[in-house]
Amino acid sequence: MAVNWWIKKIREALRITQKTLADRSGIPLATLKSIELSDKEPSEEQITKIANALSVDKADISQKFCTDAAIKAAKEIKAVAEKQELQAKKIKLSNYLAAKQFDEIVNTILMLSAMYDVNTQFLFPIIEDVKNECEHTKTIIYAFINAL
Repeated sequence: MAVNWWIKKIREALRITQKTLADRSGIPLATLKSIELSDKEPSEEQITKIANALSVDKADISQKFCTDAAIKAAKEIKAVAEKQELQAKKIKLSNYLAAKQFDEIVNTILMLSAMYDVNTQFLFPIIEDVKNECEHTKTIIYAFINAL
């Protein structure tokens, strides 16, 4: 949730129209609409004007803004970490294949399927081929790795 959302929710809770808020805050109606639609992030000055017009503490809106920013940053960091973790697992799978460590390949595939909530019934034929060291195991595992 962005600060934009909070501004809109506070305004609606107070039963104030966008036009009334625009008039009270001195912010053009078009700008206020753009802020509420999340097309535009409000400046600190605009947050101050809106908070005063809504008779709420600016810190309430600013705190929500900071909290939202922290959550967004955490999600971005998590996405990068997951991508790096997945890349490391792909490299391990390739190494296991090169070393013919088929048990490790099966364990890694099962762990990845659990991490990413993959239906394991689709993996059973792959796992069986790996366990049996079929001729096409290498092709299957490379296809699996590249699909990750």
